Amino acid sequence: MIVVQDKGIQAKLINQVKEVSQLQGQPTQNEKAALQKIESISLPNIRDEDWRYADLDFLLQAGFDKSSTTDQQEVNTTAIEQIVSEFSNSSVIVIVNGVFSESLSRVSGDNIQITNKLNLKSGLTDQWEHLENPFFYYLNQSNPSSNLKIDLKGVDKEIPLLIIHLDHLSATTDFPIIQPSINITLSANSEASIVEHYLNQNTNPHFRNGVIHINLEENSILNYQKIQNESSRAHCLSNTFIYQATGSQISHGSYQLGSTWSRNCTQVSYSGMNTLTDLYGIAIGNKSQYLDQSIKLNHTQSHADSRQLFKYVLSDKSKGVFNGKILVQENASALNAQQDNHNLLLSESAEMNAKPQLEISNEDVKCSHGSTIGQLDENALFYLRARGIKEKMAKSILTEAFVTQVLENVTNKVTSHYIKTIIQQKLNL
Repeated sequence: MIVVQDKGIQAKLINQVKEVSQLQGQPTQNEKAALQKIESISLPNIRDEDWRYADLDFLLQAGFDKSSTTDQQEVNTTAIEQIVSEFSNSSVIVIVNGVFSESLSRVSGDNIQITNKLNLKSGLTDQWEHLENPFFYYLNQSNPSSNLKIDLKGVDKEIPLLIIHLDHLSATTDFPIIQPSINITLSANSEASIVEHYLNQNTNPHFRNGVIHINLEENSILNYQKIQNESSRAHCLSNTFIYQATGSQISHGSYQLGSTWSRNCTQVSYSGMNTLTDLYGIAIGNKSQYLDQSIKLNHTQSHADSRQLFKYVLSDKSKGVFNGKILVQENASALNAQQDNHNLLLSESAEMNAKPQLEISNEDVKCSHGSTIGQLDENALFYLRARGIKEKMAKSILTEAFVTQVLENVTNKVTSHYIKTIIQQKLNL
C-alpha cells in the first residue's frame, strides 16, 4: 500500500501529464491551474483518514497513452445498442475511452445542449473545501480526456437521457488513464432523468479517473442513476459534485457491480433552502474486489431533507468501505438528515469497513445514522431449503430481498426494471 514517503508515483503521473500536454498543444487556463495544484498536493495514502483502506498500488502500472484512448475505429456497438433498446426514444450520449463520440451519440430536440472541448476562460473551480485530498480531482482537470458540458431544460422525466461510457482498449495498451470530465446543468423549474452506464468491451487493465459536476438550479428535480458494471481488471475512481439551489431535489442511485477497484466520492453543497437530497446505492462484490463509497453532505442552509441508504453484499475476499459524513453548520436549522448503511457478508474472508459520521453545530435539527453488518438468516435459509430450493438459489433469493429496499427509490419503471435485471444477473438469479 502506498505510504506518504513514496513520491515516485506522484512524480511519474505529473511528468506524464506534462508530456501529454506538450504533445497536445497549448493547455487551457484550467489545465495550467490544475497542474500547479497537483504539484503541491501529496498523493492520498494510508495516513489520510478518508483513504486509509484504499490500496493504490495499481498506480505503479498506470500511464498516459493518448493514442489508445482516442482510438475509436474498432468499437463494437453491440453493447451500446443493447442498452439503447431498453429505453425507447431516449437521447444517447456515448463516451468511448473518456472521449465524446459524436458519431455514436444521438441527441434529439432543443432541450438538450451539448458542448464539447469547453475552453474555460475563468480560473479553476476550487474544490478544497469538499475533498479530504483533491489530488485526483486536479489530476483529471489537468489533462481531461474530454470536457463535456450538458445543459438540460424541460426534458421529459419519463424518458431518461442515457450517458454510456464504453472503455475499449487495445491489447497493446500500457495501462492507460482515462479521464472524462462532465458538467451537467439542469435549468430552473425543470425535471429530468439520467441513466449513466459504465462498461468495458474487453478486459485490458486501465484506470478511469472521472469528474462529474451536477448543477441543480432553483426548483429543479433530477433522477440520476449510475450503473458501474466494468470488467474485473478495471480500476475506477469517480468524483461527483452536486450543487443544489433553492427548492431543488435529487434522487441519486449508485450501483457498484464490476471492476476490481472502485471508489465513488460524492460531495453535495447547498446554496438555498428547501432542498431534498436522496442518495442510495448497492455494491455487490466477489473475488478480491474493492468497493468504496465516500459521501459528504455539507448542510449550510436551513429547511432541508437528506437521506442516505447504502447496502453492500460481499463474498469471497472482497472488501467494502462506506465513509459517510453529514455536516450541519451553525446557521443550518430545521433540517432532517438520515444516514443508513447495511452490509451482508457471505463469506468469512469478506471484509466491511463502515464509518457513518455526524458533525452537528445546530440544535434545531433531526439527524440519525447507523450501520449494521451481518450474515444471511439461517432460519430463512432453512425455510427455503426445506421447500426444495437449492442452497445457492436460496442464498441468491435472500440476497435480492436484502437489496430490494434500495431499488424502491427508483420511481421510473423502465429504469427500475433495467437495474433490477442487471442486479439479478450479478446475483445469479
